[in-house]
Amino acid sequence: MFASPKRIFRSLIILSVAWSVVSIVVFVVSARSLPAPLHDYILVRAHERPFYMPRSLTPWLTILIGLSVLVCSATIAIAIPVGLYRFRRWARTGYVAIAALCTISLFWSGPVVCPSATFACFEIGSFIQGALVTAAFLPPFAELFATQQI
Repeated sequence: MFASPKRIFRSLIILSVAWSVVSIVVFVVSARSLPAPLHDYILVRAHERPFYMPRSLTPWLTILIGLSVLVCSATIAIAIPVGLYRFRRWARTGYVAIAALCTISLFWSGPVVCPSATFACFEIGSFIQGALVTAAFLPPFAELFATQQI
């Protein structure tokens, strides 16, 4: 017995969200395995430029902008997977746009320090993300989005 395209795609969405959580947990747990100078670098970098804001901003403005970005990001992070799960066309386009923005933003993020287990999790997540984007635009999954109204 074969699984339906709807069930396969939804399973891929659940896997993507679950893998993101696993990657965060792996980072938190494995960050302690880094040598002391690298561990300190991660902590110092997070405090030097919170939310990657310009240093010229006041601390309160930085916090306000950062929290606003956090709320918007959390809303998008919830809305897009739910929209994909319900086969909404806007979610498919939004997922690709967010994935592209996140990938492009890596060019400006500076040096990234993470343990090898975390890097492996991020790479597996990239494969899952690629599979999800590919499936969303190819038959038989694309037809599921074509039947849903906005």
